[in-house]
Amino acid sequence: MTKPKSSRDAKKVKLSWEPVNWKRVFLSVMLGVIVGLTVVGWVVVFAVQTKASFDSSLIASTIYGTSLIGFLVGVSDKIKVNPIARGWVFGVIAGMALGFTAGNVNTPLFWELAAVGALTGIFIDVVVTMMEKK
Repeated sequence: MTKPKSSRDAKKVKLSWEPVNWKRVFLSVMLGVIVGLTVVGWVVVFAVQTKASFDSSLIASTIYGTSLIGFLVGVSDKIKVNPIARGWVFGVIAGMALGFTAGNVNTPLFWELAAVGALTGIFIDVVVTMMEKK
């Protein structure tokens, strides 16, 4: 390593971009897809039993949202925060994004999606963090 030419050069902060843990990203996205497919399965069973209608956009946005939560959790392993808090934040962000597509913010569905997103984020982050420690 070379010495800095002046004290001004010595004060420059050298940024180092550590590589992303792709194993964590893959595991968390796959867990998000599994959770999304599980939720979609429950929605289909509920819709069949109650003869309610649903469309493919609901299915696609649910799987996309849970996959997004998994991706955010996967790339955030360098954020040194409790996995429950980190998963909650990313889950609420993605859940609210899904809620905005559902309609008005004042509807119960908006807050239900935010809550389900938070629970999904916590679940994914805690499970993937536990799997990393093994």
